[in-house]
Order: sequence, then C-alpha cells, then structure tokens
Amino acid sequence: MKAARIAVAAAALFTAAPFVALQSAGAVEQGMAAAPWRIGFADVVQKVRPAVFSISVKVVEETRGRTKPRHGVSVGSGFFISPDGYAVTDAHVVRPEHATALSTQIRMLDGEVYDADLIGADQQTDVALIKVKGRIDFPFVSFTDAPPRVGDWVIAIGSPFGLDGTVTTGVVSAEGRDIGYGPYNDFIQIDAPTNQGSSGGPTFDLAGNVIGVNTALWRTPGAAGFIGIAFAIPADTVKSIIAELKENGAVTRGWLGVEVEPVTPEIAVRSGLGRARGALVGAAKAANGALGRDHFPQRRAGAGFPRARAPHRRHAAGHRRGRQRTAPRRSENRGAAIRQIA
Repeated sequence: MKAARIAVAAAALFTAAPFVALQSAGAVEQGMAAAPWRIGFADVVQKVRPAVFSISVKVVEETRGRTKPRHGVSVGSGFFISPDGYAVTDAHVVRPEHATALSTQIRMLDGEVYDADLIGADQQTDVALIKVKGRIDFPFVSFTDAPPRVGDWVIAIGSPFGLDGTVTTGVVSAEGRDIGYGPYNDFIQIDAPTNQGSSGGPTFDLAGNVIGVNTALWRTPGAAGFIGIAFAIPADTVKSIIAELKENGAVTRGWLGVEVEPVTPEIAVRSGLGRARGALVGAAKAANGALGRDHFPQRRAGAGFPRARAPHRRHAAGHRRGRQRTAPRRSENRGAAIRQIA
C-alpha cells in the first residue's frame, strides 16, 4: 500500500505540469490578463516605456593646449515628467565636464526627434532638468511617494549603446549607499543591467512609478560589461532638486560651517538622553561659518534632530543628510571604482 501511495503521489506530480499548461492555454484563448498565474512585466512596460527617450548633446571639449577645438557628442537617456515637455536626465549627460554644450536633442521610441533646452543641472546630485520643445502632449511618468524596499522588483529603461527603449529587470539590492560619488550620497543599489547610454534613464517599481534615476555602476579591472551592481538617485532627491531647478535654474545650498557626528549609545548615556538619537555638533568652522556669526545657538545632543545614521564625521553643508559609507574603497577592491554610466 505504501508503494502504491508513493506511485500515486509521483503520478500526481508528473500530471500537474500538463494540467497547468492546459489551463494556461485556455487562459490565452480567454485573455491572458485574467490569468492569475501570469508572470511578467509587459503591462507595466507598455504603460511607461513611451515616456523614456535617448538624448544626444553636441559639445565642444576644452582645448587644453590644442589649436583647434574638439567636437564630440554626449549621449544618455531621460524621461518626461509632464506632458508639456519637462524631462529629467543626469547632469553629466547634458553638462559633461571639460566641455561646452552646443545643442541638445532627444529621440523618442517612435523615432521622432525634438530639440530641448537645458533648464538647469545640479552637478552635486547629478540631476538635470530639460524642456523638450514641439509638443504639449508628451507621454510622461510620475515619481513614487514611497521609498522602495530591499528585495523589491525594479524595471530599468534606457538607451544603452544607442539601443532605444531597452528594458531590463532586477531587484533593489540595497538602499542608502554612500559610494563616494559627490558630497551627497544616498543611492539605491540595483542589479538591473545598465550600460553606457543608460545614464539618466528611469528605474520603475511594478506600479510604474519612478523610484530612481540611473547614474553610475560598479566596475572592476578585467571585468567586461555589467557585473550586477548599479546605482540610482532616489526619487525624493530628484523631486526636490528638479523643483528648485524649475523655479530658479540652479540649486542654492546653505552652509552651517559645522561638523556633525552621530550620537552613539555611549554619548547618549553621558548626555542623559536615554537612547541614541539626534546629532552632535563636533566642531565649528572659524571662517564664514558658525563662528563668523554674532551668536551660535547651542543645542544639546539629540535635541531637535532626527537620528543620524552616519558613524563618521561629515561637514554639514547643504540640506541633504550623509549616509553610512557602505561601498568599499579602491584600496579594498584592488582598483574597483564607481563610474558614470554615460
């Protein structure tokens, strides 16, 4: 009887797959959208892909002693955030270092080409806002209001190597990464493949909302192509930057002139806080900083500050909060480095 039960169980396992296949085949005839076991990203991609475009910027590079200027092209990706042509990309795409931009064009998925003007670019966060001319009914996407969770599915769309509308998928590998890439470090790490030309392209959640803007990837000597580590600028950062770029054309940051360090459990005990929270002013700068004022408001540790996450000192310059350094340094990776995608 035991052998018979085992045989029946085995038969059930072998017949389960054809049964599902028959059900799936029937669901195709009735419309796959109604099949609860349908797995894929096609519905989301179909909705958001038309809003993503490739971007080409003609530039003149600095001469550096040459008698004739050298012309070139900076390429990347971008996406519309409003029907009247406002769009987001990376600052290093539209304003590359050691070069002057002459003209900017975008190419949409259907092949249509439009001219664009640069509204503003913030090099410190690598966010840029452009205005595409020629239409008032561009397809557009929205930013998420909720940060992604580690392990969430993501969809990256861009134009790697000029292949417009390329779709790749992956997951959120980590959040709050400090990769030593500029003064404001709070990147989303993803493993969706990105390559040269993907810079400025959006990364979506499964609801079709933008969770980040692709900006950099991890490269190691001898490794060819993508190795599974890429970084995106979080949506909340992008939203705050483009709002100021749209209004003023540039981002204005304050300078406190102080060094801030986290409140450790030991400091909390000595300060009578009860628990580790807030931030501690470790030092004040004498020149044009806090000590240059007639008064310096004193705060005890933890008073009026959110909990600090950085375990090391960081200059309090600007409105973005520093995060823990989680990316290994060059010396720890034998030449591994962060590179801009474009």
